[in-house]
Amino acid sequence: MPATTLDAARLVRPVPGGALEAFVSLPPGADAACPGVVVAPPHPLLGGDADNNVVLAVARGVLARGWGVLRFNYRGVGGSQADGPALPRYERFAAVERTGDVSALVADARAALGLARRLFRAVALVGYSFGLAAALPLALEDPALALVGLCPPVGKQALPGLEGRPALLLCAGDDACAPPPPEDALRAAFPRAHARVLPRLDHFALGQEDRLVRPTLAYLEAHLASLTREETP
Repeated sequence: MPATTLDAARLVRPVPGGALEAFVSLPPGADAACPGVVVAPPHPLLGGDADNNVVLAVARGVLARGWGVLRFNYRGVGGSQADGPALPRYERFAAVERTGDVSALVADARAALGLARRLFRAVALVGYSFGLAAALPLALEDPALALVGLCPPVGKQALPGLEGRPALLLCAGDDACAPPPPEDALRAAFPRAHARVLPRLDHFALGQEDRLVRPTLAYLEAHLASLTREETP
């Protein structure tokens, strides 16, 4: 079990092609009927696991707002198991870089979302870096899902469908991993999104995680509040 600074219940659930490891945290005094947020981690070759610094920062912020949070590991990372031979992380995920095929990681995000929907009253999706590529297909299937992309790979990877999808996109102005376009070009490319380029922030946001967390929580606040009001008898 990976070390974590959050109190969390570790769940391992069978999924097609292996088993998914997830960590579920609830705010003090809450039960699983509270709203919840699924946080999709970045690429496994760039610190992509449930204990990534930005993933944990978002989780802490979510809990402070009184929502639950579910973090997960892609199969082949941590306790998430992939069928077949055990491969080093680089060997397993370098193929994603070569082929651009993210279907296996989308399947992991889908399993995490399905678990969250069984646990929480209403759900939103946050994808950090490559995590947006894993979360986006799920958001395109369900217009009711709030979607947030943190340091999204908008200048590096095709994100089909995002141009027509409401979302919050927070890009790092000094991102060397996935350099964003200028903010006006970003907004033109994704006209339905709330898109911003944050100056003097790099891709990993070490020590500056709050610059990503605060606007994320503000964006999710109205969405989750409206969903829970709609569901109140």
